[in-house]
Amino acid sequence: MKLQKISSNVSPFAGISFVNNSFNECGFSQLIDNELGARVKTIGFSYSDIIRNLINVFFSGGSCTEDIQRHLGQHLKSIPGNKVPSADTILPGIKELATKNTVLTSKQEKMYEFNINKKLNTLIIKLLLHVNELKKRH
Repeated sequence: MKLQKISSNVSPFAGISFVNNSFNECGFSQLIDNELGARVKTIGFSYSDIIRNLINVFFSGGSCTEDIQRHLGQHLKSIPGNKVPSADTILPGIKELATKNTVLTSKQEKMYEFNINKKLNTLIIKLLLHVNELKKRH
């Protein structure tokens, strides 16, 4: 067995840096920000920052957004180029994307609620097309 002394910090979640690199290299960040638009400049975090870090939390074994502050934040901040918002930024950022429910009434007068978020549905379709997981019909 060969031991090596490493002078830099080692993260138990180093593998998530590969996910972040792929996320950016495949163009997801740019596509998300183009599709969802810019947030207020003074906030400092884009929608792609919010979505990427929310994904990071769950891929790193977190179970809720607050884990970004409690357990994972320092490790996620060590990823080069990764801007890590707090849970207090992520949750309102996600809420900004919410839409109101649509209520439909059946012939039997039963009410059903649906949430059809056209902006996020369009984003998902474009992301799938972008990575060739969905093919356009001609």
